Amino acid sequence: MEIAIVAFDDFTDIDVFLPWDLLNRVKEPEWTVKIVKFKDFMKNWVLKRMN
Repeated sequence: MEIAIVAFDDFTDIDVFLPWDLLNRVKEPEWTVKIVKFKDFMKNWVLKRMN
């Protein structure tokens, strides 16, 4: 199963990285979890810019 977590501008760490971390801890070999974005640079509340 492929799981995509979509990142938008002004996301928080809880919005994106917490679900990514929790879903990656599931011990199913066919699971892949990715963070996807639609722009080259995304802004979040903490880092201001993510490549």
